[in-house]
Amino acid sequence: MNRSFVLVPLFAFIALLGACNEIPEKHWTAALPYYTPVVISSPADTSPTDFLFGDVMDVLDPMTPASREKTQQLLTYVTSEDLQPLALVILPHTADNWMPVLVLHTTRNLLPPAASHFARPYTGNSYEFNGMTVYELYLNESDILYAAQLHRTVLIGESSRALEEMIRAYTDKIKSLDLNPDALTAGKVVFNAGHLDRYISLETAVRFRPALNNAFQGAGTAVMNIVNNENATGSEQPVLSFSGSFDIDEPAGRSSLIRAVTSRNHNLVLDRYISQDVSVAALFSRPADMMFYEEESEAPVDRYLRANPDVFTNIAGSLGPNFAFAAFASTGVQNVGETAYLRMLDDRRLFVRELDALLDQDIISSDTPGTYLIRGASLSRLVSGGLTSYDIHYLTVSGDAVIITQRPGLAQKLVNDRNRRRTLYYAENYPEVRSQFPDQLSGFLYAQREDLLRYASSLLNTVHTVDILVNQFDVLATGIELNSSGNGVQWHIKTYEIEQTTRPFEERWLVTLDNTGLSGRPVFADLAGGPRNEIVAATNGGLVVALAADGTQLFRVNTNADVPVGAPAAYDWYANNQQVILQGAGNKIYAWNSNGNLLPNFPIELSEPLSAPVRIADVTRNGLPEIIAATRDRMIHVLDQRGNNITGWPQSVNSPVTEQPIVQSLGNRRVIFAYAENVLFAWDQGGSLRNGYPVFNRSPLRGPLLWDNDHILAGSADGTVIAVGYGNYFSDEYAVSLTSPDSGEIRIQGLELTNGEVLLHPGVDTYRIDVPETDENGDTLTTTYTEPLLFVQAANGSVMGISRQGALRFTQTLGQPPAAGFSPVIADLNRDGRPEVLSLAGFGRMYAWTLQNAGRFMNIPATAVQFPAVTDLFANNRMEIVAGTREGLRAWTINETATSTTD
Repeated sequence: MNRSFVLVPLFAFIALLGACNEIPEKHWTAALPYYTPVVISSPADTSPTDFLFGDVMDVLDPMTPASREKTQQLLTYVTSEDLQPLALVILPHTADNWMPVLVLHTTRNLLPPAASHFARPYTGNSYEFNGMTVYELYLNESDILYAAQLHRTVLIGESSRALEEMIRAYTDKIKSLDLNPDALTAGKVVFNAGHLDRYISLETAVRFRPALNNAFQGAGTAVMNIVNNENATGSEQPVLSFSGSFDIDEPAGRSSLIRAVTSRNHNLVLDRYISQDVSVAALFSRPADMMFYEEESEAPVDRYLRANPDVFTNIAGSLGPNFAFAAFASTGVQNVGETAYLRMLDDRRLFVRELDALLDQDIISSDTPGTYLIRGASLSRLVSGGLTSYDIHYLTVSGDAVIITQRPGLAQKLVNDRNRRRTLYYAENYPEVRSQFPDQLSGFLYAQREDLLRYASSLLNTVHTVDILVNQFDVLATGIELNSSGNGVQWHIKTYEIEQTTRPFEERWLVTLDNTGLSGRPVFADLAGGPRNEIVAATNGGLVVALAADGTQLFRVNTNADVPVGAPAAYDWYANNQQVILQGAGNKIYAWNSNGNLLPNFPIELSEPLSAPVRIADVTRNGLPEIIAATRDRMIHVLDQRGNNITGWPQSVNSPVTEQPIVQSLGNRRVIFAYAENVLFAWDQGGSLRNGYPVFNRSPLRGPLLWDNDHILAGSADGTVIAVGYGNYFSDEYAVSLTSPDSGEIRIQGLELTNGEVLLHPGVDTYRIDVPETDENGDTLTTTYTEPLLFVQAANGSVMGISRQGALRFTQTLGQPPAAGFSPVIADLNRDGRPEVLSLAGFGRMYAWTLQNAGRFMNIPATAVQFPAVTDLFANNRMEIVAGTREGLRAWTINETATSTTD
């Protein structure tokens, strides 16, 4: 036997000891700095390469693909049978980044040969740090890895600073992580809960970092078991499960957050009050803190409660232990995330009584029953368990809970969703997920991926990796259970991949109105200068409400006894790029800014009630708009911004105008068109009738006026579409001439479609339609037309698409009369590039057909509605239908997968 061969391992081990002969060997976990947030231990019997590219690393994704490839390049060179992966350590690298360090075990003096191989000529390829050598390994011109060997432990990473920090811990220059080495067995993950603020702050925008300091103080280190079921789908079984425990300090040493999740186990019931579309919901159980903290505040509420401690004690004593935090993505008009804090009430009557007493003394205020405006932080701190202290906020009582928000609209959304059972408790996946945790918990968190990143986007640093982690799940749930001794908790984390069930449509929100119907179609306008339009609607009861895209309220005003006439109008009234809302009601015209405040000089009062919706337009072309208003005394007014008629106005007509006038340009002149019964009028901006006008039709005109191709068009009571202009609009092949000797240069045509009333859709656009036609042999062929079309709703229920020549290209029928005064809506409901035409039956049901193939579009709500309008509310390339219903104003999203079927 060759004895020299036997001595080789011994000499290698002696050389390894000599390389670190001044520093005693320790367990590798001694190299973990006390603030290390995450450690991922390697599964048993795994090679370094398998560890780098294994399932757990794929799920947690702590290394970029480039980092893995660089590390793999080095490992390929130094690989040996005794080189075993131990862990991957996540450490802060800079103020805005973190860096992984790979930890390996070896019995060889591994790095000097590797350093020689990856050296750069004329460059210092290593340096000494605290008695250890840190090697710089140049893989190529731009890629560098740093490595150090601590006896039998090898550290490899892209950050020299990270390695230096681990050496400092190993050499006792800084404190090491408090971790029992025996607990960190193969395949575990360590979460240093007490120092997670160091990790989270790297992902967070700088302005929010001070709030994270010591946010997890009092929590210990958790060693978590991992179960990875990569084939799991749905809410019945998690894909990834972490479970473990950590110790907690005495209550005095815990942060507000840690106290909130480690106070007591309890049935957490506030999921019955939190809306289903929440991004993150966190439920806690901790009695209200009876200590008053705002000793220096001079805010009205704080000053009063400080002087009247018995009132503070009553309020605090009326609160229950259950409280919660709820975060929502893109709520309100600004499209930013918002938060709410909720707490159950043990004594609702006492709580409301004390608030009403504050209200009676003008210490707080209230514009809406059940909602109070609070100036002072003491109540928000009390309700939120110390997690926040809003100086100014709204407090809303809903059922047996109290809600704290910074905007009343968010609280109202929570109230509405609770009343309609659209809360987490009734959601599709939440009950199944929640059932997989103990009934009684000290804390529970539920997050939904779809909106989580949108909520967090304004909170994150410009360089962040949260999206990498979040994209690993659809739902994340975390449960914390206090142990029987009260000095530690069991911590469970589960992630789920939810099978996406495609529904034809989904309800987004319902806003209660005043139990009266809409006065007109909802309008969409950018009231707040945000990325999404707001919704404005008026009711026959005098209510005018402005809503954000998510249904939360912007303002709610009332015209009192003045009944609104038609829909509201949105216009840049002051030419300052800010939209205002105008509404004709009774004999007045109201106008409000985006906050719901009346504009100066409004309401404008007329001598007679309005007979038609007002039109806002710059008639005089001076850069400022006028109001065109028709009144019951058969007058047409053109009012300036002070409410006075401009020169040449008002003008009288033969009977009251009941349809909204329109304004168009002919040549270099502005022209106002309106009709009264069967007479069509056209005035120039100075009030003079245009040559050839008025035009007398053989039957009363009906529905909205349409301007297209320099012609004015209207439906009529006898089923004829009238076109008036200089020259023909329709082809003589399809239309008849109605021109009279008194018409001058004006040409009048009639396209006879049916025997009853017809109304026009007020717009002409180009559409593609497949039309079945019969050839000379009697065979049916399909001809595709791509051309401008106008759409007509007939009183017999027919919906027709007509070319500019007058040819019928599309026809379908409701099979019953339509809703009175309804003209068709054209929109690509499911965003497949093929628009639909939407009509409304007399009893309120919507019908739609795809224009290209005339197939029935089935995937729309069957709810009875009035005045449906279609828009992309959320600017996400999905269409919403917004309409009045018996319960209020409602919005549905039409899913992209919806299809049409031919009749």
